Amino acid sequence: MLKIGDFSKLAQVTVKTLHHYEQMGLLRPAWIDRFTGYRYYSLQQLPRLNRILALKDLGFSLEEVSRLLEHEPGLEQLRAMLQEKQAELQRRVTSEQRRLEMVAVRLNAIESEGVPSLPDAALKSSPALPVASRRAVVPSVDRVPERSDQLYHAITAWLALAHLRSSGQWLALHNNPEYSERAVPIETAVVLTANASQPASLPTSPVTLRTLPAVPELACAVVSRRPGELLHAYAGLYGWVEASGYQ
Repeated sequence: MLKIGDFSKLAQVTVKTLHHYEQMGLLRPAWIDRFTGYRYYSLQQLPRLNRILALKDLGFSLEEVSRLLEHEPGLEQLRAMLQEKQAELQRRVTSEQRRLEMVAVRLNAIESEGVPSLPDAALKSSPALPVASRRAVVPSVDRVPERSDQLYHAITAWLALAHLRSSGQWLALHNNPEYSERAVPIETAVVLTANASQPASLPTSPVTLRTLPAVPELACAVVSRRPGELLHAYAGLYGWVEASGYQ
């Protein structure tokens, strides 16, 4: 048996919290000294306390936690709930990081007082490219990079099943005529080797095989994949095209 103070240190919760859980019927002491009123807890109560804390971290109110614990969720169920919460928090962190990057982009645009320069822009040509592509609609614009990566891995897995080889290049194709924050259509394409021949039969999949037409002239720039860098590059490319007399 552990005194309430020792149990609180072991469990990393305050004595006040343990008293509150006792009042709510969530975690009663294993024994109460009827002469002194001292509360004692056992090590066997730690798993239940950890479940209470885990469910609370998932966003459940203590009343909801009490109802959930009546059914004693198993370890696997609790692990799945925590993993789902972990993924949700990671998405939130990623979204906030992108918002922070966008603030930096807007600040840079304000400070530059115009279209940013792009000294490394160049005019190139592109041959016709055989590609395997897949489309999707993403719920929100901040999920586009994550979903693009998922599509890329899905395509490469499908290519392995179809015995087709990629050149190692992949593209993000933008078919949307305007900017969207919700229900964003995207397309990811993996470039195939020039001598790749289509097998007689292909695994069932939403992956499409097609050839992107050759482009005699296009403006290019090499940038990082961060959203801020991409927006800076797009604006710079438009400025370079206009200044160079192209359309």
